[in-house]
Amino acid sequence: MIGQEDTASGKFRDLRSMLKGTALKRVARINTGLHFENGFGENVESFAREFGLEKIELSGGTTVAESSYEKAKSRVLASQDRE
Repeated sequence: MIGQEDTASGKFRDLRSMLKGTALKRVARINTGLHFENGFGENVESFAREFGLEKIELSGGTTVAESSYEKAKSRVLASQDRE
């Protein structure tokens, strides 16, 4: 089971339940050209399969991650405003 412990409350949260209902369709792997962790690509593949997500690959560095985060954040905030 994929999950993490919420150390503040001591509860175990299942990642599948956290992602359910988020309408996520893709997982992105940012290809920086650097290879620090063996098996990282395989972990991304496994994660995509486990949660039924399309895997996409982006070239770049931290600016790609920061831009993606800001877009996702603004969409979440916009959806909360509509509620």
